[in-house]
Amino acid sequence: MEKTSQQHIKWENTRSVFRAIAAAEEGGVSRAQIAEQTGLSLMTIGKIADELDALGIVAQQKDERITAGRTARLISCVPDWHILVLDLTAVNFRLFILDLSLRVLDEITYPYDEMMFCDENLVMFFKNISMYRRTKIDIQFCIGAAVLLPGAYDAAADRIYGCRLPAFAPLRPKAVLHHLIPAPQIIYIEDVRAAAMSARLQGIEQKEDGSTLWLSLDHPVSGALLVDGRPLLGANNCAGRFGEVTVGTRFNLNEAMLSLTDQTERAAALAIALYNLIAVFDPAQILLESRIQVLDDEFMASVQARLQQMNHDRMLPLPQIRTAETELSAAVRGIAQAICETWLRRKCIKKTN
Repeated sequence: MEKTSQQHIKWENTRSVFRAIAAAEEGGVSRAQIAEQTGLSLMTIGKIADELDALGIVAQQKDERITAGRTARLISCVPDWHILVLDLTAVNFRLFILDLSLRVLDEITYPYDEMMFCDENLVMFFKNISMYRRTKIDIQFCIGAAVLLPGAYDAAADRIYGCRLPAFAPLRPKAVLHHLIPAPQIIYIEDVRAAAMSARLQGIEQKEDGSTLWLSLDHPVSGALLVDGRPLLGANNCAGRFGEVTVGTRFNLNEAMLSLTDQTERAAALAIALYNLIAVFDPAQILLESRIQVLDDEFMASVQARLQQMNHDRMLPLPQIRTAETELSAAVRGIAQAICETWLRRKCIKKTN
């Protein structure tokens, strides 16, 4: 029991040090800075850094900047290691190649051909990736790959249930992918679950005193009600389909985000959808993200004003609404972080044994 406890403490310390290194600006971070962030002693940090260096996970080099006293060593992640994340949650398929710091090294977008079936588009996308891999990716440095899906994945049947995109429902992603993209670890996962895996959604802490409503406004709109970092799924695997919330007599949120071009009208439609969701779920906070919709101060002020106007008579407790500003979605970041830490733990355990 004592040995297990010591191993757990060592792993937690290793993970804390690695996260500090991975989060550092380009150029690296010093041991003193890691100590400041983690509260660990310089001796513990030095020992962990040396072990990660020996495993080829991080590199240590002298700080060339002119400083008084002893020259510090800056620690950074070895740039060769990478993670592949394939996003199949929208009609334009995407591939992200990330380093250990979860920075985007490259991104490939496949323009969906409406004249072909979905599985044909998927084959073309994977063939493009396969060609790219042979020229740009050294597979021996790929620590894992993930496929984000717009619905719950049944591994035994290799199919997607509760798919938000009806055209994608017949897809058999594994049957196509495993022939074209060899990788040591491939995970097939619903984007909603992947988003909830992130300890922080896009760097925003989750509320501990209640649920968090996460919404991605990209088409189709997806999301989840998160409780203690876990998605609270609905019946019939329909989690994440918040784009179907009505925003008037004419259309739902999906249709509004797609067809409305005026920002004021879009803000009004989003406010109606949010108000309906608040009335049902009573979340402690709402997190919004989008790669295509501009969530600037003016847009969010318009959303907030409309919410206040609708709430004048009912007086519901309106939660704090925050936006996530990053080039990665919560789903991509969540699954990439999980792959990275699983790989790190295996490397450390192998070294110990």
